[in-house]
Amino acid sequence: TAKTQLKKDNSPEEKQERNEAPKFRTGELDIDDKFDAKALGKKLGMTSLQKEEPVTLEVKNGDDIKLLLANYECKLVVKDDIKFIDHENTEYSIASGENKVGRGSECAVRFTDTTQRISRLHLLIKNHNNKKLELIDFSTYGTHYLLRKS
Repeated sequence: TAKTQLKKDNSPEEKQERNEAPKFRTGELDIDDKFDAKALGKKLGMTSLQKEEPVTLEVKNGDDIKLLLANYECKLVVKDDIKFIDHENTEYSIASGENKVGRGSECAVRFTDTTQRISRLHLLIKNHNNKKLELIDFSTYGTHYLLRKS
């Protein structure tokens, strides 16, 4: 997990592993008052979404997009359709058009985050016929992404 990755030592095996693409699994990260999503996203080679500024990604079969929503590691997987896989490995279909992610009752991907680090409307995913995804962050604690092409 990302938490483990942050604690790596300097053994030759660990140095070799750091030179490879970051390992990334879905899950919830342990956090404390000093948790910094921007620093973690940067450590994982991710790009920070700017609040309310859309980012459009062209995708094709086999691509995946790693996501860090506050302290939750998630991902989007592109196959014949697009799936959002949350921190508990629950899959949600991403329909064409707008898909809301957050704590709100109107969200297609709904989190039950008692710490409220996930916003009611955290992320909007606009699916343009499984060829382009538009990501728009509306959150307080941020969203980071890493597109991995097949």
